[in-house]
Amino acid sequence: MVGVEFACLKDAARRQRHIFLEPLRLIAHLTAMRIATNLDAKPEGNQPQACSQKLALMSCTVLRADHVDLTNVGAFSLNQDITHEFADIAVKKIGYAKRNPLGFFILTMMAGAYVGVGIVLILTLGNEADPASQKLIMGSLFGITLTLIVFAGAELFSGHIMYMTFGFFYGKFGVLTVIKDWIVCWYGNLFGAMMLSFLVVAGNGSGWVGDDASLVHQVAELKMNSPVVELIARAIICNWLICLAIWMSARTKSDTTKCLLIFWCLFAFVAAGFEHGIANMTVFTISLLGNHPASVTVTGGIYNLAWVSVGNIIGGAGFIGVAYYLTANPLFGANSGEGDDAR
Repeated sequence: MVGVEFACLKDAARRQRHIFLEPLRLIAHLTAMRIATNLDAKPEGNQPQACSQKLALMSCTVLRADHVDLTNVGAFSLNQDITHEFADIAVKKIGYAKRNPLGFFILTMMAGAYVGVGIVLILTLGNEADPASQKLIMGSLFGITLTLIVFAGAELFSGHIMYMTFGFFYGKFGVLTVIKDWIVCWYGNLFGAMMLSFLVVAGNGSGWVGDDASLVHQVAELKMNSPVVELIARAIICNWLICLAIWMSARTKSDTTKCLLIFWCLFAFVAAGFEHGIANMTVFTISLLGNHPASVTVTGGIYNLAWVSVGNIIGGAGFIGVAYYLTANPLFGANSGEGDDAR
């Protein structure tokens, strides 16, 4: 009895699969035949005609296979397209930096300042928030940083980590070019963050900069005195999420969708307390310029930024750059360009 029921269920599933695939088969077959007709209309010897016949035959053969995994093939193709797109973006960024180094450095400073705007916003509201809802409020507002960078245009160290990784693996430039780019971006972001911090302190930062018990000093003290392993681990996850926001934004043309994707990724990293080196630059500068406790020091800031930057590089280059490069370029298989190898 069980065997009969199982056979019936299997039969029903097979019928449903045929119903779903039949329109796809028809569309693909008609498309292939149309291409074949166009190729045959302008023959140049026997090659185009043979090509058209093979194309039509191949399309019918593929569509007859009920087990074709359209989702995997699509993901493979899309990942491959985006990795190449990001590698090309990296080349353009390097080219722009060579043509206009001052303009490029200004854009890196803008990125540091835009991140600082988000930090000042969440510290201002978080300072007055109830501890039970503090992380929720701060996390829900920090998305302004990457939104400004993406839509206004600026060069953030965190994103450059990912872009340059793709450019390097596709052989667009060497490792020294990557390192030079990262150094310039890092220092540009630092100067931008410091510039904004000076302005905030000069404006008395909504009244909380001079308070030795304010949230900015508590956050700075905690970050400067955290163990190395914790800092690196939190920094890896942080830039993993930031680069993931940029990666997912490239998969859609809708500005509304991009804003939502940025919001969720940055909400996760702020609310969970992960470490972003560029964001920390503003926190430390404001705290050091304000009425900070003795445990908040320049040495502590350097200690944090050094290890957090290492973690951010691992997260952006390894968990996004290398990982997605491998999804688009399999190490094993006869032909790394075929979608079937990406399964």
